[in-house]
Amino acid sequence: LYQYATTLADDTAMLESGAIDPFSNRAQALYFVRGEKQVCAHFQQLAHEAQRVLSLPPHEAASVCRDMYEDADDVMSCYLADVIGYLVPASHNKQEDELVGVHAASTTTANDV
Repeated sequence: LYQYATTLADDTAMLESGAIDPFSNRAQALYFVRGEKQVCAHFQQLAHEAQRVLSLPPHEAASVCRDMYEDADDVMSCYLADVIGYLVPASHNKQEDELVGVHAASTTTANDV
């Protein structure tokens, strides 16, 4: 998005200002580029939110997907609830995280000594 000469807000303001004929080639090109920017901004926001959720411990990520996104009706919430929720097993719980942490800490190899 940073490589475009104007921002999404600039494009929207120009189209709404009435400064250009809405049926001109310039306006049509502006609608097209604004659409590209809207798609890019959507996926950028989706990637940031998915990264935030996936960086949580599995039990918290599953809880966030269930509590924040499962009942929402927007595209991003549906994606996060369906895809991220699927990637983080619901059966995974905090005790499993703790057991894995204890096992990893107690396991040593000849190279560690």
